[in-house]
Amino acid sequence: INAEYGELRPNTSHIYMASTALKVLGGVGAGCLCFIAYWLWKRNDKTRINYLESPFNQELLERCKNLKVYSGMPLWGLSTHAQSIYAFSLRSGSSLSWRRQHMTTTGKVTFAVDWIESPSTDPFAPIVIIITGVAGSSNLHYVRYFAKFCIKRGFRVAVYNWPGCGDVDLTSTYLSTYGDVSCVHHMMNKLAEEHPGIDMHSVGFSIGGSLLLRYLGEAEERTPLKSAVSVAAGFDAKSGSTLLTSRLYVSAITKKWLNVLRKHEWLYRYEKNLNWEEVMKCKTITELDEKFSVKMTKHGSLDSFYQAHSCIDVLENIKIPCLTLNSYDDPVIHSHDLKHPIEVSQKNPNLIAAVTKYGGHMAWAQGVLLPSGKTWMDTVALEFISAVQSLNEGSKD
Repeated sequence: INAEYGELRPNTSHIYMASTALKVLGGVGAGCLCFIAYWLWKRNDKTRINYLESPFNQELLERCKNLKVYSGMPLWGLSTHAQSIYAFSLRSGSSLSWRRQHMTTTGKVTFAVDWIESPSTDPFAPIVIIITGVAGSSNLHYVRYFAKFCIKRGFRVAVYNWPGCGDVDLTSTYLSTYGDVSCVHHMMNKLAEEHPGIDMHSVGFSIGGSLLLRYLGEAEERTPLKSAVSVAAGFDAKSGSTLLTSRLYVSAITKKWLNVLRKHEWLYRYEKNLNWEEVMKCKTITELDEKFSVKMTKHGSLDSFYQAHSCIDVLENIKIPCLTLNSYDDPVIHSHDLKHPIEVSQKNPNLIAAVTKYGGHMAWAQGVLLPSGKTWMDTVALEFISAVQSLNEGSKD
């Protein structure tokens, strides 16, 4: 009631609040619809495939139909960090049993190879050798998932455990954060010797992919492998270490290595070339390389160490069908680094460089909200290996 004039006026505040709420909800709804429309547009990400044309490559790529498009990306898949965190932390593993084989190089470096097989697997079936990511072992969820899919397709699976990892103690102070390619050489030769006449293929994940490429470039025609796939690998160790600036990923990688070193403190604490306390205070992988890796691998400088552990200078020497799979939004591998395989793929007919716009680091999740267990990278890697195996069997006939 208006006391001065004695008029009755309606209270419109609730109408104003309701109107405002409707406008907000309408704006949110319109935003969601726009996002969903954008996601539907981007959900099927066409792959940029770089290669030299040849009859073999044409036939090979014809059989790799899933490689052409990264399809089925989740609603949250446009975020590189959401994809990468899913790959690192949220993807559950698959329960598989394995048997262990120990190997020791001529340099007295001991490591383990874990065989993951099904009782129904043909003992003479082709072998897929998995090279894991940084400080990795067969316990990693993505390894077990991929191994499961390989077994379903009739392959036998062997997993390379990095020295000092997979519950195997180090027997030598030699240790590198970028992996020891001499161990990979030894493993490949040993497996070829023990399984004569059996076709072997290899898939390397993240830095394990870099290690695989380095091995292939050094082995050239001497490798017993029939094909290889490198997933989410870096190519230039020096630029990779300087361009990786995200604290989240730098910290995760550094802590992983520090945990390995703490486990072997008895081996390193009194090493005369090391200051153990300084090593334990390292916050970045570059610091750790400078204060630990350079000294343990007997390299004179950080530049020399990075050059020796990069694969860019040997990519042209790869002599078997090899696929490199990367995404431009990878938060661990800078997009600048991806120019190397693309350039070499225009010179070396054995190298096919495939790059997607989305996918994060070693993720490429598929689904709508909740992703399925199998990822696009699993499908593509297995499809490529199977295609090469099929073409080789056809040529034998």
